[in-house]
Amino acid sequence: MTCQGNIHIVLDKSNFCICCIVDIRTISKSKEIDFGGIVSSSKISNFALIPRQALLRLIKTFELDIERKGDKAWNALSSNQNCLGDKKFIIERISHVINHAYQLLEKVQLNQDLLQEDDAAALAWSGIFLCEATRVLMELEK
Repeated sequence: MTCQGNIHIVLDKSNFCICCIVDIRTISKSKEIDFGGIVSSSKISNFALIPRQALLRLIKTFELDIERKGDKAWNALSSNQNCLGDKKFIIERISHVINHAYQLLEKVQLNQDLLQEDDAAALAWSGIFLCEATRVLMELEK
């Protein structure tokens, strides 16, 4: 591994870059990221903070929703985005959050199969939905 400023570069035996790691502690206040003086880039949200396995479980939940509900499944690509402003639907989804949280709690307490129905991923899906729904509700209030 070599280090150039706030970037750490992992090279293979042929000096081919196989991994670049940016030290976010040194760039958190900057709007630009300097890659060792070679290039710079605009700073964006650090998607590397999201654990990959959790994200894969979340994606699986979105895919299962499409299998079960078809065109009525909500996701970023669906045509039913108007549900994000539907308070009755949002309240119903919040009830699902509570239900999944209690199901997960019971599974943990009783040492049951946590992935039989992936309540944790369902809660993550719900969090994504509610983030989008509250964003839309705030825009509608303006």
